[in-house]
Amino acid sequence: MLREVARVLADDMKKRVVIVDTSNEIAGDGDIPHPAIGHARRMQVITPTMQHAVMIEAVENHMPEVIVIDEIGTELEAQAARTIAERGVQLVGTAHGNTLENLMMNPTLADLIGGIQSVTLGDEEAKRRGTQKSILERMSAPTFDIVVEIQEWDKVAIHPDVGEAVDALLRGNQATPKLYLFGVNRGRIEQVAKDMRLSPEVVGSLGEADLFVTSKAYYRRKPQKVSDAEALRLPVYVLRSNTPAQIRQLLDNVYPRAGTEKQNRLKTALSEAEEAVGKVRGGEGSVELSPQSAYIRRLQHLLAQRSHLSSQSTGKDPNRRVRIYKG
Repeated sequence: MLREVARVLADDMKKRVVIVDTSNEIAGDGDIPHPAIGHARRMQVITPTMQHAVMIEAVENHMPEVIVIDEIGTELEAQAARTIAERGVQLVGTAHGNTLENLMMNPTLADLIGGIQSVTLGDEEAKRRGTQKSILERMSAPTFDIVVEIQEWDKVAIHPDVGEAVDALLRGNQATPKLYLFGVNRGRIEQVAKDMRLSPEVVGSLGEADLFVTSKAYYRRKPQKVSDAEALRLPVYVLRSNTPAQIRQLLDNVYPRAGTEKQNRLKTALSEAEEAVGKVRGGEGSVELSPQSAYIRRLQHLLAQRSHLSSQSTGKDPNRRVRIYKG
């Protein structure tokens, strides 16, 4: 996919494309670059630890309009990516993680989608928002405007506004796509959704829709509505049949509920840390929290720091936990 993106941008869009090729997986390791990248240029990286430096060198010395980079994985590379984006160069990169949430939970890569910080609200503001006092917020504008999740060989999920998607996840909300149904039984979808405790939003025009849903039988005929949806670049979801099982699979894909469960765990962990801060301020020597992942522990440390208290992680994974105390 990355090779083809580089080729299309260089050959079809006539842009100056530079590929920062660390392990030579994109453009090959020979003296002549792989023909699949078209007229894109290649900059090989002598050692992986220098990848961030080569990224910056590409911008400063080669006047690219686009830089393509595979596997952004370190803090220095994430910083270099932000520098490139701030200089107005289009950046196409990959990072390990199956979903947008994976990036949010990765302390090293979180900056790519704006970074996450713990913020303590005043009593009135927390009451107005209907939230607890300690909440998570995005720190800055994302380095990347768009995130594409490669879910399967021929299936991707696109977040066209990363900042908006991250904010929705931090609020505990899944973005609710609006569905346009064509040749699909609306009543059956609403019944299955009710059983799953979901509330899908079905719209009556393509202009309002985020997803075009049709059946395999209708899609094969290629009617005008399908052509119109594709012309508008609407994602098209094709049901093999109008059965409840197929509709349930559609709703599971469109409205994943695992993210909400993760957010609930996150909120519980931060509430526990907030309560511990109150106890320590009230006179307790120290309070030990429940075991958490590295990302959540980092946020708990942040919360203690903002409350002018000390904290440290103790124990070994999976039982590693944070202890909050007066410094």
